[in-house]
Amino acid sequence: MTKLFDHLVLDSAPLLNGTLPESLSKNFYTIPEVIEEIRDESSRAGLNQLPFKLVTRSPSAESLAMVNRFARATGDLSVLSATDLKVVALTVTLELENNRELSRLRREPNELPKQQTHAGAKEYFESLKT
Repeated sequence: MTKLFDHLVLDSAPLLNGTLPESLSKNFYTIPEVIEEIRDESSRAGLNQLPFKLVTRSPSAESLAMVNRFARATGDLSVLSATDLKVVALTVTLELENNRELSRLRREPNELPKQQTHAGAKEYFESLKT
């Protein structure tokens, strides 16, 4: 089966809800702070039973600074937690590592990236709304 994404960064919600199909991505990542948010015993046990390998790592300082600047420019900095910012920053880190460029990322709030969405992603996420 073809996977929609090569790399997918997760916040705590899909890990707690168990709503993420393994077929969505080849690789799954999160940050240490997300793992720390999962405190109850049954949810922590569920982390050991995921049907995929979950890689825990931190974003680069460069990516975190970029995300903080962007969130400040959009006015979102005050409503995003440090964990939220780091989850987004890890996504930027992986983009830089795997594609070695910023052309697919917005660096300013009004700027559109060259490639808007991954093929099939829009349809997948729209299907979750029904």
